[in-house]
Amino acid sequence: MTDSILAVMGPCIRSCCYQVGRDVWEPFTQRFRRDAVIDRDDGRYVDLIAANRAWLLRSGVHPENIDVLNACTHCSPEMFFSYRREGSTGRQLAFITLGEAK
Repeated sequence: MTDSILAVMGPCIRSCCYQVGRDVWEPFTQRFRRDAVIDRDDGRYVDLIAANRAWLLRSGVHPENIDVLNACTHCSPEMFFSYRREGSTGRQLAFITLGEAK
């Protein structure tokens, strides 16, 4: 079943900008070990892509079936809304479609 699953992770706040407090990084560390938490001089940052990739792999999705759109919503104001950057939010749309296997 998981052989046919393709996963694409779209734009999100990336680890370059997602500094978090203990209330966020501690559960991430417990769930994903240290794979999804990065220590820097100014604090701890969460890597949502690493966390979701780990979750997909544990669920049986093959690594070659996982793709990532390399865009940080916080770093790209010309393309994306970001609550962390603007203090308010707009709306973004994502969709999933099913089709017959080829």
